[in-house]
Amino acid sequence: MEPNRWKAFDMAIIGRAPDLSIIIVNWNSLDYLRGCLESLRHGSEETIVEVIVVDNQSTDGSREALMGGEFPDVKLLVPERNLGFVRANNLGASVANGRHFLFLNPDTVVKGDALAIMTRALDENPGMGIVGCELRNGDMTLQTTCVQPFPTLTNQLLGADVLRKIFSSPSLWGNAVLYEPPEQRPKPVEVVCGACLMIRKNLFRDLGGFSRDYFMYAEEVDLCYAAAKVGWQVGYIGSASVVHYGGQSSRQVRKSSFADVLIASSVFTFFKKSKGTPYATLYRLGQAISGVCRLVVIGLGYLPIWCVRKRDTDLLRSAGVKWVGITRWALGLEPWTQQLIRDVEQHQAT
Repeated sequence: MEPNRWKAFDMAIIGRAPDLSIIIVNWNSLDYLRGCLESLRHGSEETIVEVIVVDNQSTDGSREALMGGEFPDVKLLVPERNLGFVRANNLGASVANGRHFLFLNPDTVVKGDALAIMTRALDENPGMGIVGCELRNGDMTLQTTCVQPFPTLTNQLLGADVLRKIFSSPSLWGNAVLYEPPEQRPKPVEVVCGACLMIRKNLFRDLGGFSRDYFMYAEEVDLCYAAAKVGWQVGYIGSASVVHYGGQSSRQVRKSSFADVLIASSVFTFFKKSKGTPYATLYRLGQAISGVCRLVVIGLGYLPIWCVRKRDTDLLRSAGVKWVGITRWALGLEPWTQQLIRDVEQHQAT
């Protein structure tokens, strides 16, 4: 470890606030968190940062590692219970001092001068309020979800993987910018991934932070939408790169449909807020019909595939778990999604 290489901030010493506050919400991702924090140690010398980790009641030794001096420059916040992604990020932002905020997942590794490149993108483009960067999977393939369009009924109900393969034109899915040569200047997009999202501090606070209508998922969509409504641009800069291993914490419960149901519920909430109840209801109805159709196809395909190649049935079982959960939610049989948000809000109010 080389703590002296971390551009840690101390306003009493350097005479000014940090350029960037990096806020990381962690839940049982210690191994990934170590790699993430280590990558921040070796970032650009020109960017002064503070790092804030909000630990959502991890049980894997994360708090003990941070409190034990392994990363002495990290500010550690430990709420009394798991606040979810949205509220934990807002908690971290409430004590942040940087000119800009970077919301970063723990299962990421920042490459090279990515922080400096993103910071300059905001500093040199006064009309841009939010910026994201290129995300790579663990095998270094491009993560195509790092840029997205705003959700619509069409792209949500027809955005299945099989259709994306058949109709592969990036312009159809709102991420054509990913396939253009990377430049030093950010390019305007609609939504950047919340795994690595930088925003001006003043804008974040003017918008009231991440919307408390979400527990997790779709909060970055809501934030980008809110920024666009008040005249700010969202940008993507491909010359900055971050490795995102993707959904590590969620995969710990992958045998359930927890994440899939919560994503569907969050998109429903976004539609209800941005387009009204009738539009959101059409989305829910579409998910119910889509879920039933997919489950029929999965059921019809299970036995033939099992007879030919048993191991391939694991994929069908996984898809079945996902779509049973989404279909149940669409039919109103998963009320815990909204109760989850109400429970956290009640806890915060007391």
